[in-house]
Amino acid sequence: MFTHIADSLCGACIITCLFLAAHFQITTDDYTQCRKEIVLRRLTSILMFTVCCCALSYCLSWFPIYFTHPAPRKVSVMLCLWVLPELYLIITELTKRKPITKVIGVLPFVPVALMHVLIFIDTPYFEHIYAAFVALYMAFNIIMTFVSVHYYKAFVRENYSEDYGRETSWIIRAVVLIGILFTVWLGFFFFEGPVFTTIFMFINLIVWPLGCFNMAKVIQVRESMRDDSVCVGEPENEHVVNDKIELNPTSESAAEAVEEVRELSKDELFLKRLKEVCEDTKLYTTEDLTREDLSRAMMLNHSYLTRRLKSATGKTFYEYINSLRMQYAEELLRDPNFPLDAIPLEVGYRHRSTYYRVFGEKFGCTPTEYRAKVLAK
Repeated sequence: MFTHIADSLCGACIITCLFLAAHFQITTDDYTQCRKEIVLRRLTSILMFTVCCCALSYCLSWFPIYFTHPAPRKVSVMLCLWVLPELYLIITELTKRKPITKVIGVLPFVPVALMHVLIFIDTPYFEHIYAAFVALYMAFNIIMTFVSVHYYKAFVRENYSEDYGRETSWIIRAVVLIGILFTVWLGFFFFEGPVFTTIFMFINLIVWPLGCFNMAKVIQVRESMRDDSVCVGEPENEHVVNDKIELNPTSESAAEAVEEVRELSKDELFLKRLKEVCEDTKLYTTEDLTREDLSRAMMLNHSYLTRRLKSATGKTFYEYINSLRMQYAEELLRDPNFPLDAIPLEVGYRHRSTYYRVFGEKFGCTPTEYRAKVLAK
């Protein structure tokens, strides 16, 4: 019975992976001109095709030659190994500012290619060497993923006012699921049988479609944002040289302006300018405001803006903009005539889920509960 179930699950896995591979490949050039999103779609398509080939290699076990000759078995096992560097490239692409280069794209495949030497070596310890290599490679990928996610979070908080579509929690969950998948796969490698094969194929049918669903969601959100700084690189603004801030011309005389600069510290001067540009004009209500948008409005170099913002306020760009948005949302919630549903867009959130999450972190309740408390007082 388990043999028939395993065969059915294997067939379903092949069809599912082929469909996912075709979906990501066909939609590669239809919805985006951003190289980063194109690379993500193609990598995902290649990954799904590789998983499909791995499932097809299971069909070799239906033929006697699979057991009588070690070479076919080694080839089918080595085929599954190509999934690891492809996964690593996708995670790297997700957590890097710019698209990966050709050199970085080739490096993860080098150790996997070298492992294919075992196909031509008749060694009784093939299974043990292979399992040790997979375990070490997976451990390396997991460590590098956590490091990349850490730096990516810092990058997002320094550059974006909204993290919707740039979250990293799902990447961690995906890595954990993939780690479980490969652990089960090693068990399948050592203990082949209909029961273990059924479990392995069932996990495949859960992990890969779930991962592709999240990937498609992230790509769709990024494409809808049309973030030019990710697609073509960040613009450089050199209005600041040697930590000097250039203010806009005002009606004051030059002598009064110089005297004002002398009296104010750099942080005070920066905060004064920041309030003029950001708070008084409500620039923070711009949807998906980026660090580059604010640096252009203040006529500052974006790197200088990040350093000075951290020095003057102790906050990242993400934290500062969201604090202004929450202050504005609080004002609107105190007005009983202002519609609750209109507040997220009014304060600058494109996605309501982000607004509710940030509001809950700030006030410890929902907007509806907050308004009820205010009206009760």
